[in-house]
Order: sequence, then structure tokens, then C-alpha cells
Amino acid sequence: MVKTPLLALGPIVFLVWGIWQLTPNDETLIRKHLTRLAATVSFPRHESALARLANINKLRDFFSPDAVLNLELEHHGPQRIEGRDGVVQTAATARQTLGQAQLRLHDITVSLGDGAQTANARMTLLGDIGGEKYVVAQELNVSLKKVERIWLINGIETVRTLQ
Repeated sequence: MVKTPLLALGPIVFLVWGIWQLTPNDETLIRKHLTRLAATVSFPRHESALARLANINKLRDFFSPDAVLNLELEHHGPQRIEGRDGVVQTAATARQTLGQAQLRLHDITVSLGDGAQTANARMTLLGDIGGEKYVVAQELNVSLKKVERIWLINGIETVRTLQ
């Protein structure tokens, strides 16, 4: 008789464990979101016009409407980009002038705040811009907010390092 209740608990324990394993936590979701952003911003030298337009429009899915980017990149000086539309417009201009870009994010650390509705991520951006014309290595701070279970970037700032 003892075996029957234990056998009945087996599938329940397995189901709970499976749901727990298949449901990613917020930190994992944020890391995947940021990695997808880097892949979307990257583009090959000979990108078709249709692919360029599609990838530029995909950027809207990553940013909140009121996002603010304060970037200070080598060879470009400080830039402030405001709003989702500003991000898309800047990306379109960059794709036309740079020729190609391959960006990767490394050492992404995420800290959640405010009841898991906001988060901050710190990472290193490595990239090849313009076919080895510029090599980028920059630390970034990214602030995110959760909107209807989706993490959106609310701000990006470059971290000043000693030179």
C-alpha cells in the first residue's frame, strides 16, 4: 500500500521539476534579450536592402518608447539618442555609413530590482566595425524595465574607463 502513493507522487514531482526547468528566470531572459540585440545590430558588408529594413525595424522590439542612450564611443564622440524612433533612425544611418558591423556582448551581469520589474545589466561590448577599420571594446550599463512580461531596454550608458 505504501508503494501506490509514492508511485503517484513520481509524475507530479517530475511535472513540477519540468516546469521549473523549462521556465527561464528573469536574468536568463535578459541575457538572451541582450544577446539577440547584439545579433540584430550586427550586419554583414553586403546586406540586402530588404534585410537591412527588416533588421532595423526589429530594433523596436528591444527598446521602450522612452529609452535614452548616452554613448561615448571612440572616434565618434558623445552621442545622446532619445526614444525608440531615435534608436531606429540612428541604426539606419549607421548601417549606411559603416559598411559592416559584428558585435558581441561578454560578461553580462544582471541585477534585478523593484520587485523584479526593473533590472540593470553590465557587460563588455566587443565589435568589429567597418571591416576592421574600428575595433570596439567598451563597457556598458543597461537599464531595463519589464512591460507585460517582456524586458525592454530603458537606457544604455557607456562606462568611462581610464585611458
